[in-house]
Amino acid sequence: MQSMAGHRPLDTLVRNLRAGLTNMVHNDVVMTREGRPGLELKPEAFRPIARTNAPARMAFVDGGNGTVAESPNFVISLNRLYCGLFRGRDRTGAPPDPRIEFFSLVVRRAAHTETEYKTEYDVSLFPHDDSHRRYMPTEYDVKASIRDTPTGSDPRIPSLSRSLGEWRMARATVQTLERGDILVMDGSLTTLDRIESSYAQDLYRSAQDRGVVVCALAKTSRLLTRGGEPLLDRVHEISAGTGHGMWCIEVAEQVSSHDRGFVMAVKLHPNAAFPFRFEILREQFLEMDNAEKDRILSSMAANSCDVSFLGYPYGLVDADRYAQVRNSDVAMYGALLESRLRMDGDLAGILRSMRAYGAHERLNGVSS
Repeated sequence: MQSMAGHRPLDTLVRNLRAGLTNMVHNDVVMTREGRPGLELKPEAFRPIARTNAPARMAFVDGGNGTVAESPNFVISLNRLYCGLFRGRDRTGAPPDPRIEFFSLVVRRAAHTETEYKTEYDVSLFPHDDSHRRYMPTEYDVKASIRDTPTGSDPRIPSLSRSLGEWRMARATVQTLERGDILVMDGSLTTLDRIESSYAQDLYRSAQDRGVVVCALAKTSRLLTRGGEPLLDRVHEISAGTGHGMWCIEVAEQVSSHDRGFVMAVKLHPNAAFPFRFEILREQFLEMDNAEKDRILSSMAANSCDVSFLGYPYGLVDADRYAQVRNSDVAMYGALLESRLRMDGDLAGILRSMRAYGAHERLNGVSS
């Protein structure tokens, strides 16, 4: 049995947490990038969300990916994209292709000129059905997005095809929606490079042309107040004095140059444990009157009463369920891939490289 002395570092750690993160002085404005202004978080800034008997139709889009195989010079990922349609708590039809799957292969190779050697990438995408390519990014764009990453070992590389695919899936979904419908993406409207930004811009332009409202809701947020407190925690504390069961508070017109959303915090059910970060495309939000804002928020609340996660839109629970790539999926496709590699003697070196690259995980499996 470990002695109590073994816990002394944890005791010291807890004391440091107490010293650094308690009794903080409130400064109730969100901390933004590039010095962008935020709005003061105060009780009178909270607006109640009313219930509605006529919620808008909403489309929820999410994606998932898992690494099927990798070695130092390639990575194979399984990518899934999904869209579900809801009106309030009820499912309302389905888009033409609610869920698609495709594999992505990124090969890292050495290239050289007269003066230097450098790393270059080849990208190939393999849909289950060629008709699904309209929901997928192009191979050229994934490759260009990789070139925008800081290093060749950037952990985003296996997920780039999926993240670009989410924007493309969302744009295709908008083409099936009508004026007044709402598109909800999982996460935020933040983009991380110029290629993703161009995909997002295509979505925004299409949605604005068709009168479809673009939103995003994030399960977590790293935003802080100027006092250094987690934004959503501080908002939750302030809201206790408002008496509102469901509410919204506007936080900032723009938290960074990479985010096109007007940022809010919302509590979408009276018994929700905590609020979420919610965004509406800024250009659309600034043209809305209060009635239109209320229509959107009431529609979101009408979809957020499932007991599995009170206050979180069930449409996003549904989207996560069908877009998620599970460990069992990765194991199945990994085994199928290995069986095909074993059948081809010329590919024995690739199989050996994959197994060597996965040695650390196997060691963890043995020693954990």
